[in-house]
Amino acid sequence: MKVSVLVRSVEEADWSLLWPLLHEMDKTDAERAVRQRVHSIMRRPDFFMPVAVTHGELVGYAWAQDYGPHIRTGKSIVRLHDLFVVPRRRKHGAGSALFGAVKNWARERGAKWLQWQATTSAMPFYRRLELTPHAAEDPEHPFFEIEFD
Repeated sequence: MKVSVLVRSVEEADWSLLWPLLHEMDKTDAERAVRQRVHSIMRRPDFFMPVAVTHGELVGYAWAQDYGPHIRTGKSIVRLHDLFVVPRRRKHGAGSALFGAVKNWARERGAKWLQWQATTSAMPFYRRLELTPHAAEDPEHPFFEIEFD
């Protein structure tokens, strides 16, 4: 069952709610160091970090980066680094809303490609979005790419 999901850019006041999500995503550095990086990212226009809120609870986040123009084509490449929704809130629309926000941000920046690697456990989510990975060298982390017109 889908619930109402608000997606917005992360704010400094979100830190106490964001840190547990970052930590649950795994492989985090010390909290202070992560906080400094997140606050730096918030101020940079080449990064986008939306959060998903349902019923006043921060339930997910995404993190994308505009890598700028490709050396040969001059077209921008956006890389999706993270997309995470707390397990108990999955399959209710937050992941789709976050992914849609990243796609829109990439398009608005004039990106030609949106690229990311997923985990095999995330494959059912991407299949529901009707996305198929490219043949990958690393079968544990399938590679995805969307090309915009």
